[in-house]
Amino acid sequence: MNKLHALSVAAVAAAAFASTVSAQVPGPNPPPSPTPAPVPAGAAVTPVAAPAAAPAAAPVPPGQPKPYKEVLKGAKAIPGYFTLHRKDEKVWIEIKPDQLDKPFFFSMNVPRSIGERGLYASQMGSSWNPVRGSQVAVWRKIGNQVQLIAKNTRFFARDGTPQARFVEESFSDSLIASAPVAAQADPDTKAIVVEGNALLFADLPSYGTVVETAFRMPFTMDAKNTSFSRVTNAGNLTSLQVNAHFAVPKIAAPPLTPPPKPAPPPPKVTPDPRSFFVGFQYNFMPLPEVPMAARPADERLGHFTVERVDYTDDVTPKRRSYLVK
Repeated sequence: MNKLHALSVAAVAAAAFASTVSAQVPGPNPPPSPTPAPVPAGAAVTPVAAPAAAPAAAPVPPGQPKPYKEVLKGAKAIPGYFTLHRKDEKVWIEIKPDQLDKPFFFSMNVPRSIGERGLYASQMGSSWNPVRGSQVAVWRKIGNQVQLIAKNTRFFARDGTPQARFVEESFSDSLIASAPVAAQADPDTKAIVVEGNALLFADLPSYGTVVETAFRMPFTMDAKNTSFSRVTNAGNLTSLQVNAHFAVPKIAAPPLTPPPKPAPPPPKVTPDPRSFFVGFQYNFMPLPEVPMAARPADERLGHFTVERVDYTDDVTPKRRSYLVK
């Protein structure tokens, strides 16, 4: 037994010694490295420059819009009075520097409606709502916000007179809609863009008030289910049609005791009385280069007339004039 144990120990020791020796034996010599050519004495040595890295794009400061080309990448340009850019469900309106603060004609129509209680299609704004369906409007940029402003043309005075300043300070314009600048200015044309979805997916005509008057229910516009149904652009007209969704969370339960005067019923012609779509047509048109001559109208007509008050002469009684649109 002792002899077998001694032989085993000897075998293990021999194997360990063999592996140690084989580990110390060098393998084949590697190929020699190429020897650099000698540099002549006095010759200038030019250091080898490392390859230049591609310049990194400057980060956009917080709160600032993204670059113009990045925002409109992949969008289709639709030229016209105001150039439009469309991609998927988004539409951007481009405004050139010379189009800011320049008056233009803006109108709102209802090409599609509910179909009952006086809410029908193809109605002009002024025929169904105290909000005027047509305005003289301007684009105004305040910081990074673009405003669509309706000018107050009812009161006026001749430009350059002290009364003109009085009128400007005494009678306010109105804000129709506003939205943030969607991108930095175009590096070539300096034009800015505003997202039409953010600007027009709101109840600009105040149609919700008309609906509430008809049904006595708090219908509100649902922007997330609203979309553009048609976009038309030409040199003298930029037109966007919005398919606006109105909804109410629930139909109120009838009162236990009938009121003295019954409330109007919910919509009857829609598949679901809690939901319906209305079409809003927004038109942008340039004003004529030569102003059209005003035509006096008889105030008793009360249809398609504009009431104006002239403050140019401050020594005579102010008389209201009625002009035909």
